[in-house]
Formats: sequence, structure tokens, C-alpha cells
Amino acid sequence: MVTYDDFRSTQHLVGMAVEFDDPVLRPIRLHLYHDSLLFTVNSGEDKLLQVYNLNTRQKVTEHISLGQGPKEMVAPRFVENEDNKMLLFDIATSVLFEYDIDRFAQEEAPEPIKRVAFKDKISGEPCLLNNAFIAPARNPNYMLQVLNKEGERIDSVGSYPETSEKLSNTEMLETYQYSFTTDSEGKVVICYNWTDRLDFYGKNKDLKTNIYGPIHFTSHYKEFHNGNATFAKPVKGETRDAYYNPVSVGDEVFVLFSGKSEDEPDYSILADKILVYSWDGKPEKILSLDQGVFTFTVDAKNKLIYGISDKPEFHIVEFSYN
Repeated sequence: MVTYDDFRSTQHLVGMAVEFDDPVLRPIRLHLYHDSLLFTVNSGEDKLLQVYNLNTRQKVTEHISLGQGPKEMVAPRFVENEDNKMLLFDIATSVLFEYDIDRFAQEEAPEPIKRVAFKDKISGEPCLLNNAFIAPARNPNYMLQVLNKEGERIDSVGSYPETSEKLSNTEMLETYQYSFTTDSEGKVVICYNWTDRLDFYGKNKDLKTNIYGPIHFTSHYKEFHNGNATFAKPVKGETRDAYYNPVSVGDEVFVLFSGKSEDEPDYSILADKILVYSWDGKPEKILSLDQGVFTFTVDAKNKLIYGISDKPEFHIVEFSYN
């Protein structure tokens, strides 16, 4: 168990709105490449991806139309990658697209270098794991599935937490919804969205440690049936937002933490804390934000964080950290 007091330091960060020559309208995802190219996934625009230059504060280009054609996507997500390639995964079609970053930013109609159609439907964006992919499984018997470069499942990772309360599979999958990320050496961290718990897995896919805290809560969901449909709904007054949007930053993991309940009068999805853990599961830093964000990316070289807020309207905010 950890509490806020277990973190070695707390930094209070003041955000500055990032303004470009062409307004950012409704960004829902963002990722930084080459320390200066900020890519955003946008909702409700003709082109799903926009590219901005953080040095010049100018919009560079926009690409990818909404659809299911060979060059189109429905719900693109960034896949963490450390070389000169950009990986985009379309959750709606379970197809992975690989682009050259510079060509994507410079060419009028960049072509993907490669497409990989995953054999099975994937419920969330994958991550790289050594020479393979790892992705959510939505399976009560294991949490993550390992897939080869052709998109075929070859292994599994993780098991759901044990609980003294008897849960149906539907309740368990909802209670322990999660986000996850990997490091460059094959480690994995699972960050639970409705329970303040983190599970750290080693290079051999074995559970090394789990962290419970800093508030110590488990949300509760109840199974319901509607005809042939089975689903779980939150129990009123017994759910809270926990961890989401983990980002691997060198030998550390940055992850948003909320702790808010939807029953609170001032509830929003915006989180004003980024908790930093080592890849060994040790609590390192609390980054306390003066304004909340719902997703972020990190420029580790220049120690900058770029987040998205929708309050009072959608915008990108920059924080500097030590």
C-alpha cells in the first residue's frame, strides 16, 4: 500500500495554453515526435490527424479522412514507438498503420509503409513489447494478449486481482477496467481505471509487484440483463475514477490519477495529478497541475508535458517539470 506521503517529492506545475496559427478545435489524443512535432487526433473534423510545430507554433499539415477505405480510419490511436516511424492503430477496424514520420509531416498524401490487420478484434490500442505487440484481451482468464508482427495471438499476460467479493465475469471485467503501457525492455504496467491499483510485470511476463493506493478504494459494479444482453452498471455512490493514460518516460511511468466520484458536484473527467513511479513500482513524484487534463504526452528531453483540457473549451496546455 502507498499513500501520498510515500512519494519522494511534490511539484506544483503551472500550465500555459499553447496557441497555434490555426486553432486546435476538438483534440482527444496527442503524441509528440522529434521533440517538436505535436500530432493530435481530432473529433468532428474533416481530417482526423493534425500536425503542429511547437517551435514555430504553426500548423504543419492534416491527413486521414474518416472511413474504412484503404487510407481512411475511424478511431485512430497512437502506439508508442521510439524510432522514425509513427504507428497508428484504428480501434474500429483493428488495423495497424505504419508511417514514416517526416514523410507524413511533409508530403501531401503520405502512403503507409505497412498495414497489419489483427486477426481478432482488439478492444483498445496495443503497445510494442520487444519484437511483438501486446493488447487488451477483454477475457476473464487473462488481461493482455501478446501478438506477433502479423497480428496473431501467441501468448497472454496477467490475471485479474483476487477479491473476497464474489464477482461475475461481467462485473469483474468492468470493475477492473484498465489502461497499460510498456517500457523499451519488455516490462508492463497495468493501471486500473476504477480502482487505485497498479500491477507491474517483469520481462518474463511475471507479476513483480502491485501497488494499492494512494486513496485505497475499489469501485463496485452490478450485473444486469436486458434480453440477451448482459452488462454491468456502476453502483451509485460506490465508484471513483483512478488511474489512466500511463506514459513510459525512460525509467519511470507517468500516469494520471483522479480519485473523483461522479457523485461529487464538481465532478469532471479532468485529472489534476500525474503520479510518477519507477518501473520497479516505487513512488517517486507527485506532479500537481494547476488545471486538469484528460490525456497527455511527455517531452522527456526538454522536461515538458503537453495535455488536453476541455475546460472551458478544448485546448492544449504545456507544463514544465523537473
